[in-house]
Amino acid sequence: MENYAPKAGIILGAKAGPVGAIVGEKVGAKVSGFTKASREAKHAANVSQALRDNLNRATGGRVERATGGKVDHEALLEKLIQRWKSAKKMNDAGTETLLKAPDASIIRALDIAGRSATL
Repeated sequence: MENYAPKAGIILGAKAGPVGAIVGEKVGAKVSGFTKASREAKHAANVSQALRDNLNRATGGRVERATGGKVDHEALLEKLIQRWKSAKKMNDAGTETLLKAPDASIIRALDIAGRSATL
């Protein structure tokens, strides 16, 4: 699940542009419960396990296999899409007031923000 949700979020977000891809990845991480760091740590553990398995195979030892059930990709995707839609709705509600604000005030706010970023 940790491999599919963030990637599906990126794919869904890519249709909405670069910001959508970032939002999609964050939604995917929330759905799966895995952060990038935890995915990398799990990958490192898997690589380490694969190396141990190869050593066991070379010495005639038994190689252990993972057990578990099937992943329901359709249900995961539907859950991810619903969370993406609710996150988009929440984000749109927060930015809707900015659309109604006068352009001069938006320009002034961006100018102030730009000056503070250079300090």
